[in-house]
Amino acid sequence: MANGAPSAGLDAADAAAPAPPPTAVPGPLRLQRTLTGHARAVAAVRLSPVDADLIASASADRTVRLWRIGEGREVTPSAGSSGGADCGGADCGGGSGGGAGEAGGSGKDGGGGGGGLQHGGGVNDVAWDPHGAVLASVSDDTAVRLWDAETGALLRTLAGHTNYAYACQFDPAGRMLATASFDETIRFWDVRTGRLLRETPAHSDPVTALSFSHDGTTLASGSFDGLVRLWDARNGHCLRSYASSAASAPVNDVALCHNGRYYLQATLDSRLRLIHAESGRCAKTYAGHTNEDYCCGATFVYGLPEGGGGGGGDAMDTSADADTGGRAAAPRGIAVASGSEDGSLCVWGLNSRKLLQRELGAAAGGAGHGAAALCIAAHASEPLVVTGGQEPDCAIKVWRA
Repeated sequence: MANGAPSAGLDAADAAAPAPPPTAVPGPLRLQRTLTGHARAVAAVRLSPVDADLIASASADRTVRLWRIGEGREVTPSAGSSGGADCGGADCGGGSGGGAGEAGGSGKDGGGGGGGLQHGGGVNDVAWDPHGAVLASVSDDTAVRLWDAETGALLRTLAGHTNYAYACQFDPAGRMLATASFDETIRFWDVRTGRLLRETPAHSDPVTALSFSHDGTTLASGSFDGLVRLWDARNGHCLRSYASSAASAPVNDVALCHNGRYYLQATLDSRLRLIHAESGRCAKTYAGHTNEDYCCGATFVYGLPEGGGGGGGDAMDTSADADTGGRAAAPRGIAVASGSEDGSLCVWGLNSRKLLQRELGAAAGGAGHGAAALCIAAHASEPLVVTGGQEPDCAIKVWRA
């Protein structure tokens, strides 16, 4: 039944009924702010590591912008606002310019508003250095850019990717930047000099996600090829490679946990999975959101109230499968969260897998986004979550318990 119609001879009652619409599940997170200003889809949101009131966002409108939660307004410094497609005298790396920005249908192509720290194509990701002083951004124009977060000055443009630059992350020391691309490589850069340290042929399809371990020794990558790979960040050697699922579903996002023994992956089969990094064993699977077409992100959420959400859920029970093995104890109040293509925000208990909260999208009368919730970020210890919306929503929403 390629067209989805019931076969001849089947009664109408035998045809599969459409899935019921999602229902709201009250939970601990409440909408605190809605920030608007991007003209296209919001592709990434990141909280400053030193100032929980400051957010950086990346958008298909070709800009990176900064926001103050408390003031509810944009605070992007002006020095980088007139950058446009100019690379400050450096080569932009050629390539696709403001290309199709396919990225799983995320619409991360350029065409944007004024102001902001600008690229020549849609901006796919943004990252803070651990000191909150430098921002990195990656774009459909293939360029990687480093910005002074206080002044907005363009510090450096790193050229070399040959297709859309899609993900970036600083190592915990702030000395090295890893970037991933549709050219199927991961590149490691010296932040101080801008020198390319190594180029790693990483996957057989676009590389969509990066996550450093907290000690900086391991880097996880995810790809549309359906694999998650763990790399020795010191020499670029592949340590392990795991299929995302039995069907090798394309990977949207990956996040290593606090001790590096597990990682959370989001895939285009409407599932999140918690994977044991040493064995590749799937410890937990989380379902209830919709994610089949867009690169919707996922994150760990810390500091939620004990027993909060959904009437006494056990999201805060971190004993099962915690397996700290003598390493740092798990922070209390851990849950996992993701956006959904219906604009919802979904939160699950880490161990119970129970859906603790579903804040419906605007179309269903909830406080969520008016289009797909593409990206998500959470504070490292506080119950603070930020999400970003696809077009025509284009909003950033701040949620706090």
